[in-house]
Amino acid sequence: MNEQLLYEIVVQMTSYAKLDREFADRFYDKLSMNRDIHEEFCKYVDTGYLEGRIKVQGYSVLDLLVQQVNHFKAQLDQGITGTRENQHQMVLMAFDKLMDMRENPQKYMEKEV
Repeated sequence: MNEQLLYEIVVQMTSYAKLDREFADRFYDKLSMNRDIHEEFCKYVDTGYLEGRIKVQGYSVLDLLVQQVNHFKAQLDQGITGTRENQHQMVLMAFDKLMDMRENPQKYMEKEV
């Protein structure tokens, strides 16, 4: 995928996710430094499917997405709404957390993901 197009898609997804442009820039920079995760993200953008092929500390983006869905269901049970219907935000946050886990593994080893 053309890098300019990918950047534009990240900015668009970030906007749909109600996240700021600063997040989009940081996210894209992290993608650029993590080529394998970059490739998996591009496949998601192209197909709409998450592979979960890349693992960091035993977790894939699918594992992190399931964890987020469970967290948001718990919030929904408490009457807190907002992100539950925002697929873009959940996917971006799952990929972002996967890259953060790779960059700062100690932070995630000290507590449950």
